[in-house]
Amino acid sequence: MKVITPRKMIFQMKILCYGDSNTYGWDPRDFSGNRYAHPWPELLAVLSGNEVINCGEPGRIIPRRAEHLEWFRKDVQAHKPDLLIIMLGTNDILDMAVPAAKEPARRMEEMIRFTRDSRLAENILLLSCPDTDLPDRPYHPALKELSEEYKKIAEKEETGFADPFSWNIPMAFDRTHFSEEGHRIFAENLQLYFADKEL
Repeated sequence: MKVITPRKMIFQMKILCYGDSNTYGWDPRDFSGNRYAHPWPELLAVLSGNEVINCGEPGRIIPRRAEHLEWFRKDVQAHKPDLLIIMLGTNDILDMAVPAAKEPARRMEEMIRFTRDSRLAENILLLSCPDTDLPDRPYHPALKELSEEYKKIAEKEETGFADPFSWNIPMAFDRTHFSEEGHRIFAENLQLYFADKEL
């Protein structure tokens, strides 16, 4: 985990970004597991002037068992964020023989309720999963449906919602991880969301 200090040292909010390799900033050109120099959470810190904590982990999925939720709780409680951003679900969809949104959406709803019940963060922003460029399986319709389900969950649980699925994020050569340009575009779109919500 890497804590990024905003350029002007004026902390309006502490933001925790909880996600998978696309939050971590995985660089698919480097098989040793290194990340890009400037993943989107780091860029968001510069654009927004907030303190942003990158809590991305390659391969992470939506919690499936009680112990997964406890690991999540510990990660969040360690930082006590004002805003918790969650972007998970891509690995869940990619791991399916027949991609479908129903089960990942159910587990995400449980995760959001757990976050609320545990009072882990006063504010929650749920992000949909960006689309992939993979052509060989029906990932696109499953991710599109998952985006729609996440929006319903956010409305039901009264959290914020933004839709990176619709942002056309450029992918690297492996078609599943953001390119460096993709991280920049992602951060800029998220900052536009913040500006619109006056965050």
